[in-house]
Amino acid sequence: MTSIYGVPVGIVYQGCSGVAITVKADATVIVAQRFLEMLLAGFAGFALLLASLGIYALISYSVNQRTREIGTCMALGASEGLVQREVLTKMLRLAVSGGTRNARSFALTKWIESLLFDTTPTDPAAFSGVSLLLCVVALVAGYFPARRASRH
Repeated sequence: MTSIYGVPVGIVYQGCSGVAITVKADATVIVAQRFLEMLLAGFAGFALLLASLGIYALISYSVNQRTREIGTCMALGASEGLVQREVLTKMLRLAVSGGTRNARSFALTKWIESLLFDTTPTDPAAFSGVSLLLCVVALVAGYFPARRASRH
């Protein structure tokens, strides 16, 4: 037996005023709600992709700007691994500071609660997953330009 929000469909209920009420499934309402949920999920995924691309571009640009500094360190005797580790440490520090800002936004999520389906606005898995993903993007964004700069 199907149900809508926990109320079984097709059962006749006796109301307070003695009027019988039959619960029927309105497929158009359910389909419209599912469509909006999928649309919202698509926009959220697109926003995450744009954020990842923005972080990658910004960090890659900042590491490329430090190419001369990296070259100077290499000329003074620093190894490739040491230079790459230093750049990645700085990038990880930036990413972790962004993650703490994400944790602070945890408190600002009450207003979005009505738009969510099968999750809470303070879902720890969602918050930590997004923070972890953006930290990985920041590390990758710092690693490739640092490796390229340390090899020249």
